[in-house]
Amino acid sequence: TVVNAQRALEQRARQQEVLYDVARAMTDSRDDIATICSALVMRLPELLDVDHKGAACIKLAGEQHASEGWDAVEDVLSFPIVIQGAEEGYVALGRQAIELAYANNNSSFLESERTSLEMIATHLSSLLHNRRIESRLWQDEKLKAVGELTGGVAHDFNNLLTVILGNTEMVLDDLDPKDTNRELLGMVLQASTHAADLTSRLLAFARLQPLNPETVELNSLIDELAPIIHRSLGETIEVNLKLEPNLWATRIDRSQLSAALLNLSINARDAMPEGGSLFIETKNQTVNEDETDELLDLAAGDYVVVAVTDDGCGIPDDVLEHVFEPFFTTKPKTSGTGLGLSMVYGFTKQSGGNVTIYSEQDQGTTVRLYLPRSVRAADEETQVKPSEFQATGLRALLVEDDPLVRSYTHRLLKNIGFKVMISDDADKAMQLLDQGQRFDLLLTDVVMPGSMDGIALGDVAREIDPDMLVLFMSGYTRDRFSKKKEMDPDAILLNKPFRRGELIEALQQVWSQRSAKSSQHPDDIDSNSTSEESE
Repeated sequence: TVVNAQRALEQRARQQEVLYDVARAMTDSRDDIATICSALVMRLPELLDVDHKGAACIKLAGEQHASEGWDAVEDVLSFPIVIQGAEEGYVALGRQAIELAYANNNSSFLESERTSLEMIATHLSSLLHNRRIESRLWQDEKLKAVGELTGGVAHDFNNLLTVILGNTEMVLDDLDPKDTNRELLGMVLQASTHAADLTSRLLAFARLQPLNPETVELNSLIDELAPIIHRSLGETIEVNLKLEPNLWATRIDRSQLSAALLNLSINARDAMPEGGSLFIETKNQTVNEDETDELLDLAAGDYVVVAVTDDGCGIPDDVLEHVFEPFFTTKPKTSGTGLGLSMVYGFTKQSGGNVTIYSEQDQGTTVRLYLPRSVRAADEETQVKPSEFQATGLRALLVEDDPLVRSYTHRLLKNIGFKVMISDDADKAMQLLDQGQRFDLLLTDVVMPGSMDGIALGDVAREIDPDMLVLFMSGYTRDRFSKKKEMDPDAILLNKPFRRGELIEALQQVWSQRSAKSSQHPDDIDSNSTSEESE
């Protein structure tokens, strides 16, 4: 009839008005999701016919938001809240009096009511998805800002530690074994080593940690690490490995990845004080364009995924937002520095991957590391014996702007057997090379003042003398050195702070790259040089 048609039009107009108001409120609101849901359930009953009382309910993240009268509803219509293919809750509308709207339909809900509620559920799902992306972007930007600060401080501190560690070690070598000062110097050496470890973690978080990537078979690494994990977790925790048989290789820093997996395992242990189960799983995963939002900053492509899962107490939502921040921890002050997860985060991101974490209270936590696939075969480990390197008669050009590090490194090179000339920047080093000075080795810092950095100096030096070997040193990672030119992948990098043994190992790696070329032992250094020279 005309009356029924007019009534249907009025009902539809009211629904459209509610839909518009609700959609605009959700889009414009900066309130948290719980507040939005609480307001939303108060408007949803207006979608129903005016002759029928109704109520609404939204369940999300384990919380239920319901309007008055929800407990008395007799018929319910609901639609799921779906985010990235996963159902995380629902939006529901209920009637307090059941009355069939259509003679041949077992539901009391009109088609317009069903359509309206589905649209609201879809809009709410979209809002939640966008909020999560915004939160991750904001968190990532915040971590980058903090990382720039901590990375700069850690880099400068590494120069100081290079001098403290190295000189303490040399003094210990010169002291009589019975000297009472050996114990005091040993304490200085131990404290400095701990400080170097701390700066290493800060640089890892800041994505400035110097890495030594190699192609790794992840399953083999986990098998090697499993006994250590078993001993670290104790008898009350069962360790289960589920490793994909044909796992792709990944190019990663082996020691950093081992430390990350051990750190995640210890965190899982702490979440299971009464015991439980730890699961370490690996799998191949291809990330397509549609999944890059969910895995923020992860480019589409092939990845090796390692997941560490526990069935412990879980992590509250308010804590979960901060777990990757440096120095953030819920543990007692004596139980950690709060750098564990931030180190895992920074190291994985720096390696071209990403970290995701999912947790439910009283259910457990899963941390997944996405590591880029490598098409190369796994690298074979080579052991270098520092004592085998002899530098007697070889000439080295040392370029370092920090005077303390320069003095320390100069002394190390002399003790190894080099005849050394030194320069405090690349421009002065170039003057020596232009004058015809020839060297077997160029040992240069990378980040320096002047018209060129260490990478550019190395390139020019090799053009002048193709037989000259180049060794770089820095506290920064190789992909942050130069905006103009990246370091050659095969270049050897000596990480600061370094000690005598690490310098010798790096020198042997450089000399091993000479391949079929024979080492040359030049004549004595020209005494007319204007630069500083070792005696």
